[in-house]
Amino acid sequence: MNLFISILACFLVFVGLLLFYVKYKQQLPYYRINRNYCLHLLEHAIAGDLPVSDWHFFIGMTITHSANLDMLRQRCFDIDEQYVTGSHLVNSQACVLFSKAGKKELKAVLDEWKFKTDFEI
Repeated sequence: MNLFISILACFLVFVGLLLFYVKYKQQLPYYRINRNYCLHLLEHAIAGDLPVSDWHFFIGMTITHSANLDMLRQRCFDIDEQYVTGSHLVNSQACVLFSKAGKKELKAVLDEWKFKTDFEI
């Protein structure tokens, strides 16, 4: 009888953990970058109102679902390494500050990607 109660208790714990996992698995954060988001980031970086956290999150995360978008990210990383001069406050939020040459590079990348159609998502 004790063996049956032990097995039943283990089964109930297992079912409870399984239900908990199924319920909360769907609420995990999911971040997938697409072309439009990259263009949005570049536009705001050129304008000077892109938050530092958004920029660092973009350039610091490998994009595994698209090799072309990851090449764009790596190019932006190189621009960051060469042309970021610091940060400044915009509406009480720290935003990335690029040199004039950096903004020119970002503009070139943006112009290239606005009309680029030969990529897969």
